[in-house]
Amino acid sequence: DIPPGLLSQIQEQAKLSLMEQLPFQSGQKNLFRALSQAQIPFLVMKGAALGNWLYDAPSLRPVTDIDLWFSDSQTVFSLDEILRPLGYTRAESAGGSSSFEQAFDKDLNGRKIRLDAHWAMFNCAMLSDAVGFDAAYARAQSISIQNEPVKALCLIDALINSIGHRALKHLVGQADTLKWLYDQYLLFNALDALQWQGLVESCAEAGISDLALE
Repeated sequence: DIPPGLLSQIQEQAKLSLMEQLPFQSGQKNLFRALSQAQIPFLVMKGAALGNWLYDAPSLRPVTDIDLWFSDSQTVFSLDEILRPLGYTRAESAGGSSSFEQAFDKDLNGRKIRLDAHWAMFNCAMLSDAVGFDAAYARAQSISIQNEPVKALCLIDALINSIGHRALKHLVGQADTLKWLYDQYLLFNALDALQWQGLVESCAEAGISDLALE
């Protein structure tokens, strides 16, 4: 049994986490609808996607930004016309001039909502070609976020993304977070025998077999 004092702390933390996630949840619907109406293919990655198909409820997977993957940099740099009416403006991206993403920020009642628009699965030159957008889009899964139909990475690609993202954070000295570890726990446990073999082959093709074993 959970001690009453600890239970109340957990419940209070859960309420706070839910309140923090509301701006992200409410902002995604209009964003995804605008991109879909513009007929721009994109893939939802990381927490924004995982919370809606891997977890029992989106509120159980905290997110700090919205990660979308587009086919190329030209598409990303043409997003201003679509994003500006939604309140997004360009912001400085992690990695500076060597980045494979462009950040856009939106202020929502004093809370910053960040959109990271990627044109590679990983924001790193050595892994920028690890997985191609067209291949990932072809095997993507269809999910619903805030009742908007979107494409998200398939199970194996989501695992590759999680493995590579965590490894790159380690390279810059960033420690693991509980949500990254739990993402991988759930993802690995969702694999069946055939998908395990597919993961091994996909990691080899992407050149991240050594990272996957760490």
